[in-house]
Amino acid sequence: MDQTHDEIRRVFREEFGFSWADLSTVGKGVPDGLLGCPPGVNVLVEIKTGRAKLNEAQERFADEWQGPIIVLRSADEARDLGHALLRQLSDSMGGQTIQ
Repeated sequence: MDQTHDEIRRVFREEFGFSWADLSTVGKGVPDGLLGCPPGVNVLVEIKTGRAKLNEAQERFADEWQGPIIVLRSADEARDLGHALLRQLSDSMGGQTIQ
């Protein structure tokens, strides 16, 4: 795991209070992490640096997976995703505050 992974994990846990399960050692195309946010929404997250693209196994996994997989490249992108998830969840709950 590198610095980008650590920064993104920290953003989700410390700034948003989301759950983060590290999946980076699973291999076989499985994304790097599972993000859990209230009320029970789970998103798979693949972390890439620079211009790196998904490898063949990751592409195959994404094609077969029936849920969201988000590719992030920085802590700022993680913040943007965190805010977007909170807005989406708040909207779906009639504007109630989440977190």
